[in-house]
Amino acid sequence: MFNEFKALFDFLKRVFFLFFMPQKLVDLALRHQPNSDKSAVQNSVTKVRKSIRRGLRIVLITGAITFITYFLLRIFRIELSHNMIILMRTIGYLAVLWGVLSPSGWGIQTSGGESLAEIFDEEWHRFNYIMGLFMVLLSYLFELHF
Repeated sequence: MFNEFKALFDFLKRVFFLFFMPQKLVDLALRHQPNSDKSAVQNSVTKVRKSIRRGLRIVLITGAITFITYFLLRIFRIELSHNMIILMRTIGYLAVLWGVLSPSGWGIQTSGGESLAEIFDEEWHRFNYIMGLFMVLLSYLFELHF
């Protein structure tokens, strides 16, 4: 039981370092793997931080667009039936699932990382997440009569 709490504490400490003290996380990684290249570890930490910020931005923007859409539909008195809400939610979950399962990843990886296939793969993945999140959030807002 104690090991589980220690593992959780260590994870939370690393997350805190990632967000607020990235250099400490780099130092911790270098202590854990002393043969690692410091600049490579710093680049990895920077990439992870950018990825998390981008993901948070996408979620916040999608949430804001969902609320605006919901309130506009309410202003124009557009109601959805219960079956339509369930269908919207199902399509949203399927879009998110498609986004999770569809990336090609290493199969199309190039040395530069900026090929048309890689860019399209990332955009398709992001599009599925955004549309899925939008539809699921909107369906819940309609169901709650917020």
